[in-house]
Amino acid sequence: MILSCIKRVSCGRIRPVLTRFLRASTAKHHDLESYLQFLQTQANVATESTYYKGLLYEYTVQHALKKLIGISPLTRCGGTGDNGIDLMGSWNIQKAKKKLDSLTILVQCKASKTKTGARLFREMEGVHSYHVSKSRQEGRTLLIVAAPSAITKQGFAQFQTTDVPILYCQINRVQPIYDTKQDTFRIDNFEHYSVVQGLLANHAAQALLEKCDLSTAKINVLMKGNSVEHKKASPPVVQKITLT
Repeated sequence: MILSCIKRVSCGRIRPVLTRFLRASTAKHHDLESYLQFLQTQANVATESTYYKGLLYEYTVQHALKKLIGISPLTRCGGTGDNGIDLMGSWNIQKAKKKLDSLTILVQCKASKTKTGARLFREMEGVHSYHVSKSRQEGRTLLIVAAPSAITKQGFAQFQTTDVPILYCQINRVQPIYDTKQDTFRIDNFEHYSVVQGLLANHAAQALLEKCDLSTAKINVLMKGNSVEHKKASPPVVQKITLT
């Protein structure tokens, strides 16, 4: 069934409307917890398949971004005809003295271990042009690229010179651990303080975040605040991404 992944957001619609096939029924799973529960009911899961790895990574990213900076709901909407978007949602920012109180978030997830190069960021320029340019969401939309890998030097140069606001999130791939005593998959090893290795905003994203009275440094503070219940955990410093 064809579903629309976005209805109205704050000041209007993203153009064109994102309509596509969902890769899995929302009745079966819609987030990391429900997906892990779904896996328990499956007799055989091809854990080495590209589909499985990609889907698990999307839910890992969704879970991490929700816990890290409160982007929720973050709807999974990738698949045939997704035009470069795997997750989308709205980031409501509860802060005073800001020019913007919410951002539309479009996320592309790359589960590959291959280092992130310039080509991906050029593709993100096309994603922004297709979904955002000349719409009422232009100037209030942040693109997020999530990948477990480092950025190449050429990729970093492209990332910094583009006018498209992009936040690069280096998020680990995680394999589910089955708890035989509880007879369920553990979700604690997916928590943001252990899977998020770094955040990097390009110049355009920094300017957009400043309108919300935010920066990657302040996001790091938010991250630590969200980790209070995990006092033994040591949240990483998220302002830097390894370049290779």
